[in-house]
Amino acid sequence: MDYSFETISRYDLSGRTSKILSLIDGYTGEEMTCVFGQVLTLFGEPMFICESISNAYIYCIIATDINNKQFVLTVYHGQSGPAIGGETEKKGVYDAALALKKYIQEADTTDFEYIGYGFRGKVKVVMKIKDDKISWSEYETNAERSVDDLGTLRILPPATAKKTHCSDE
Repeated sequence: MDYSFETISRYDLSGRTSKILSLIDGYTGEEMTCVFGQVLTLFGEPMFICESISNAYIYCIIATDINNKQFVLTVYHGQSGPAIGGETEKKGVYDAALALKKYIQEADTTDFEYIGYGFRGKVKVVMKIKDDKISWSEYETNAERSVDDLGTLRILPPATAKKTHCSDE
C-alpha cells in the first residue's frame, strides 16, 4: 500500500505512541548515524533534540494511505537506538510503519554532526556524516550532565542530500 509522509510539530501526539519496530538490524553506531542522516534528508531538523543519547531526537510523522486514512508515527532515537513508534492499537499502523521504514532506508543522507552524552554525561557521543564518511565516536568524560540538556546538531555544508552507502547491501 502506498503512503505519503509529513512531519508535524505535535509533541502531544508523539506521546501517545509506542515502539513498533527498530530502524536498524544490529546495534552499531554507524547504522544509527546513517539512519539519522537519512531522516534528516527526508524530514529536516527534528521536532525535539536532546543531549541524552537515549532520547537524542524525535519526529512526529503523519502517514496517509491511498484511502486517506491517517496514522500518527514517530521516528526517534531511544535507548535501543533509532525506531518507529505509533498508536499500536490502531488497525493498519504496522503496515504504515513498515512503509516508513522502507522510505527511510531508501533515502540519501545529509551531512551532519550530533553531539550528545550517555550514562549521565560520562560518555560523549559524536554522530557524524561528512563527505560520504559515516562515523560514531565515544569518549569518556568527567562531567556530570543533566539528561534535560539540549543536544547539539549541526547540518554540515553543503546541506544537500547524497547517496551514502549505509550497509553492505
